[in-house]
Amino acid sequence: MKMLLRVLILVSMAVAIRAPLTVQSAAVEVTSAGKNFVELLEKGDFAGAVGQFDDTMRTALPEPKLPETWQTLQAQAGSFQKQLGVRATKLAGYDAALVTCQ
Repeated sequence: MKMLLRVLILVSMAVAIRAPLTVQSAAVEVTSAGKNFVELLEKGDFAGAVGQFDDTMRTALPEPKLPETWQTLQAQAGSFQKQLGVRATKLAGYDAALVTCQ
């Protein structure tokens, strides 16, 4: 359950990550962007993480709010340990990376 909660929250954050996409490279670029986003959160580079957001996501989750959100997630689901896997999918018309973490 904790892992599912972590995945769902990260997906909601990562859905709006900007990545220039072509038909052939969409899945690779989306999964790379998702993994990179989680790495930035892990390192505490919230400015870098927010730098991947589009305008809609920046409005919904501005940089000052992201550290608090990341800390709350870890308080609820447990401390981040590592990424377990990533896959590309479509959510609400967006290319999204589902990053499973422990």
